Amino acid sequence: MPDITVSLHVAIGFQKSRKLSDLEEQVIVQYILDLDSRGFPSRHRDVEELLAKFFPPLPYNIEDEGLQHRRAPVTMPDLSLEEVERRLWATKSWKAPGEDGLPAIVWKQIWPSRHARSIPLKKPGKDDYTIAKAWRPISLLATLGKVLESVVAERISHAVETHGLLPTNHFGARKQRSAEQALVFYKSTYSQLGAHVTLNGGAIAFVDDYTAWVSGPTAQSNRKGIQAIIDKALDWEKRSGATFEAEKTAIIHFTRYTGRVDWEPFTIKGEKVSPKDQVKVLGVVMDSRLHYKQHMARAATRGLEAAMELKRLKGMAPSTTRQLFTAMVAPVVDYASNVWMHACKTVPAYAIQRVQRIGAQAIIGSFTSVATGVAEAEAHIATIHDPFWRRASKLWVDIHTLPRTNPVRNLLRGIKAFRRFISPLRRFADVCRELPKDTLEVIQPFALAPWEARLQVILNSQGEAEEDKIKELAKAGWAVRIATSSSARHDLVGMGGTIRIPISVARVGKFTETFSVTLGSREEQNPYTAELAAIAHGLNYLPEMKYRVIVIVTSNRSAAQAIGNPRQQSGQGHIREIYDAIEKLRRDGNRVNLVWLPANGELKIQKIAKMSAHEATKPYVTPRGGAVKAKTTILNRMRADLKSERKLPEGVGKHSRKVDSALPGKHTRMLYDKLSWKEASVLPQLRTGMARLNGYIYQIRAAPTDECPCGRAKETVEHFLFRCVKWTTRSKEMFQCTNEKRGNLSFHLGGKAASDGQEWKPDMDAVRATIRRAKEKSDD
Repeated sequence: MPDITVSLHVAIGFQKSRKLSDLEEQVIVQYILDLDSRGFPSRHRDVEELLAKFFPPLPYNIEDEGLQHRRAPVTMPDLSLEEVERRLWATKSWKAPGEDGLPAIVWKQIWPSRHARSIPLKKPGKDDYTIAKAWRPISLLATLGKVLESVVAERISHAVETHGLLPTNHFGARKQRSAEQALVFYKSTYSQLGAHVTLNGGAIAFVDDYTAWVSGPTAQSNRKGIQAIIDKALDWEKRSGATFEAEKTAIIHFTRYTGRVDWEPFTIKGEKVSPKDQVKVLGVVMDSRLHYKQHMARAATRGLEAAMELKRLKGMAPSTTRQLFTAMVAPVVDYASNVWMHACKTVPAYAIQRVQRIGAQAIIGSFTSVATGVAEAEAHIATIHDPFWRRASKLWVDIHTLPRTNPVRNLLRGIKAFRRFISPLRRFADVCRELPKDTLEVIQPFALAPWEARLQVILNSQGEAEEDKIKELAKAGWAVRIATSSSARHDLVGMGGTIRIPISVARVGKFTETFSVTLGSREEQNPYTAELAAIAHGLNYLPEMKYRVIVIVTSNRSAAQAIGNPRQQSGQGHIREIYDAIEKLRRDGNRVNLVWLPANGELKIQKIAKMSAHEATKPYVTPRGGAVKAKTTILNRMRADLKSERKLPEGVGKHSRKVDSALPGKHTRMLYDKLSWKEASVLPQLRTGMARLNGYIYQIRAAPTDECPCGRAKETVEHFLFRCVKWTTRSKEMFQCTNEKRGNLSFHLGGKAASDGQEWKPDMDAVRATIRRAKEKSDD
């Protein structure tokens, strides 16, 4: 080691300059031995020696100093914010930090947390950007300020929902309330669904958007009521400091008869405001006859723009493009579809189907002339009506789980049946008539108050050392242990668990308690809610105890995470029951730990809990009555009932049916997702028959003849792949993929033939070989 050698040479040279004493030689030798490989003092030197030198211990006997002259105590006022801020700015920004590792510059940057930077952004579609109204300001707050603002806003929201501080018909910026709910409530006025909508009218508010209405036999009879609403709003404007802009105010008369419309303007703040034939309410364009043609045309136009932008992104994998289509294009089209989906018939549907066709082209690279149904099946995207009914089913279930304080929940009592002009909610009620309405769980805006302490969940995913500690805690005999489990089999859902109680706390002769409960059928419950119910049952089963450690062991990760972070979710009632039991235990000095361990572990208490859960789901067991139905299970069951077997439209996709009898199906997603963009753009041409072959090009009048260049027959997909003798370089590779299915068009294109069984799946090697065979011609 050269560094030690250099140090040794220095020591020898120093020895030659003068005679060293024995003590000095011992110090030099000890110093060299303490050097590390770099020639620096070793880090393994005794730290205790340094601590003893820097911080010497106090003497054992400290004598009293005796009586001394005592001064009057010096009083100091409390520290002021200005004093702290002044000393902060006087600190050097990059002075060496302490244990937290944060230099002073960090605190200097986050100190002005209440300051914001306002940036004006252009409002799209404005004619004149020289006026201030054409710009929208956004405020960029400091991170600390955002956190503090969020804390205060959460507490205000809890107070509003708990104590009813806002009107019930205010929907904006409130939990469990959305713009779509506000639109449904608004539409109930002219559908005669709302039990609280009287002849005098009503109103809704969404943040700063206020919509009011009156009803009457004629437009002239409503004029007095509309003017009263305007006068009341302007009077409130003077008292509150708010501002109503006349140019943003819109008035419309909803009527089926155009002859009853009154076009006489209203005067608002000195400006004439005339009634319109269409208005936009919370993003939905409503015409006077409520046909929604303008809105559907607008949605189709915006969706087409988004699809064209997606199509310009060349080179992405089909899976990525499909994900972008689902996230960026589809929501633009089906926004608030629960309000207008009943009007989406032939003509409006054709415009929306064009968006679907362009999106499918962007995903798989098919031709524009491919039928929309075939393109959707090949790209594995939903049809236009599937998302409509998915949103409708979710809205219908959400309405039944809302608390009674939500005005949308009260709409269910006023649904009326008409032969003509059937409302959307009436349609939903007819389709979802088997929904268990009165036994669904009710989900509140807040499961817990913002200031209530959450239970910290210990997950078994923090390394081997932490995993061993978790297992030791779960095995601790001195702790009160609760192991829970759920079971779903034989069309039943049940829960089970076991409780191990130390001898000092146990009842007479009972150190182990087990429980087993059948909650309901698989169509009403699920293992997640059953696990929550088991934990709540186990906590409520505990005897009175003080100053104990309670360990809950669960194998359901979703349930454990839901308990650690409760919100508006299914099983909220059980979560509230769990926290009530934990609060009661904490008041007696007990400490509760929730541990997640996988079900396949070797913990004996978990195996006993699983056996108890299996007891609850034995065949022909009678479920316990009174259990509320789980929202997620009912929603999934409802969507499964609404989802009919998907088929290609009649008379569409003759070639595609021949190639793939399983179309449409999930296999197309797997088929294209395993291909690159270049490969995926070739395959749909062969599967749809609309390829760059003379047989198809001649049909669209882009080629003088449909004959193959080999001169033997019409150039079709089948002829090109199996019988053409002009391009044969890749033929051998394609035919070597199989011996039994040579010449089988379905096999080589990843489709299902009529002779294939139920266990069929595409052969990707054959598909790739066929694609290379097809690219041979395009590369020529």
